[in-house]
Amino acid sequence: MAKQSLSLDSLIPEPKAPEPVAEAPAPKKAAYRVGKRAFTAWANIEAYRQLKHLATDRDTTIQALLEEGMDLVFEKYGYDQIARSKEVNQASQS
Repeated sequence: MAKQSLSLDSLIPEPKAPEPVAEAPAPKKAAYRVGKRAFTAWANIEAYRQLKHLATDRDTTIQALLEEGMDLVFEKYGYDQIARSKEVNQASQS
């Protein structure tokens, strides 16, 4: 009787094909962010603190103050004031 030789390959099971992974749907943008783009600006710590205090003192947000500032820069250089919403721009011009 002849003895069968076993190879290591015969003892290792065939690897299974990986199951396809479903891609997660892209997160939806919040309604107030549609049509807007985020950007980062760096300021010294004192300027940031002063901006926070100004927002608190005027009962507004840093976002609103930055939009107002962008519109003032646009106006200075002869561009349309488009940073703030139309309602805010109309109210400030009256």
